[in-house]
Amino acid sequence: MNNYINKYMHFNFFYYYNCSLAFMLQIFASILFAIEIRFMQMNLEQENIKLGEIANYDPLTHLMNRRSMKPYLEQAVRSQESFCVIMADIDNFKRVNDTHGHAMGDEVLIAVADVIRKAVREGDSVCRWGGEEILVLLKTRKETAVQVADRICRDISGTNVFYGNLNISVTVTLGVAQSHLGDTYQNVIERADEK
Repeated sequence: MNNYINKYMHFNFFYYYNCSLAFMLQIFASILFAIEIRFMQMNLEQENIKLGEIANYDPLTHLMNRRSMKPYLEQAVRSQESFCVIMADIDNFKRVNDTHGHAMGDEVLIAVADVIRKAVREGDSVCRWGGEEILVLLKTRKETAVQVADRICRDISGTNVFYGNLNISVTVTLGVAQSHLGDTYQNVIERADEK
């Protein structure tokens, strides 16, 4: 009988030991699985942020692109408050590309974008509208927008762009337009572009 009890206790010990070990291994595997899922979630979130940047920002100038500027323009129209746009066009940009190459043209775009970004307030919106055109949305009256445009023009005309052994000075032409009641944002941009 003693032998039977010893075998039974020995069996119970190994049974509980194996069950405990299996339970601990399951917990450990679950923790590893949870960590892996969280790691994959973090990677996915990072990739979504990158995709958002690619979708909404110009990769060269790091300004908003035309698509991401549209909601700001639509909101400005819906608010029925006066707003202004400044359309900046880099002078002789095609000649810079043709004469000095596209790498120099890229440097010019980057330099102009940096000057414009620094010249506007935090609440204003700036985007690369297309090619060498940069659009600024200002929630202000025309007099203030003209002052901002003058400052941008002065700051850019004092800018030299260096690339390799090349050094060129840059100028821009700016047009300013203020919204009127009943305008679409396209109307305001067209008026700024004409000027």
